[in-house]
Amino acid sequence: MVSYVLDLQEHLLITAIKNPRSARKHRHNYIFDIKKGRMRVRMKVALALGVVAICVGIGATVLRKVENMGWLDAVYLAVMSVTTMRIDKRHRAMANWVLSRDMTVSEFLAADIDNNGYVTKSEFVIYKLKEMGKISDKDIKMIVEQFQRLDSGNCGKITLSDLLQSHHLGHEPRDMKRGKNS
Repeated sequence: MVSYVLDLQEHLLITAIKNPRSARKHRHNYIFDIKKGRMRVRMKVALALGVVAICVGIGATVLRKVENMGWLDAVYLAVMSVTTMRIDKRHRAMANWVLSRDMTVSEFLAADIDNNGYVTKSEFVIYKLKEMGKISDKDIKMIVEQFQRLDSGNCGKITLSDLLQSHHLGHEPRDMKRGKNS
């Protein structure tokens, strides 16, 4: 929406500049590139920063008046809200793009963790989570290590007897040792 408004404003301003009745051409050359028919980059940056500053100002004022926050807290929350909305949209767009794409041969080979010639559901999920940036190799390594500690029979499965045996040997999960039974 903001980019649409800025593009519309740019078009209107360029149309006004191209009007031959304009007597102040030289002053406008600083802002507009009439030969190329577009705004100069510095003006676009200034307009974008102006829009962000206005959004932060309005947000801080509303938070100050409605939520009875101090100015520092209101400005901080407004800045965080304005700047993180765009980041969340990018992450969502990236996740949607990753999930909507078909798998290529190179992706298949990368997703086949155990190199057995096929990709299981769990391998596919791990690959897609890594591709979206939601999980790292370090996270996977820590999870695998925890699984191996619980899999006392080394059969690739955690059975109830494995779990009971790990509790019996004092290898309880950290939350259980601290008294958090949640």
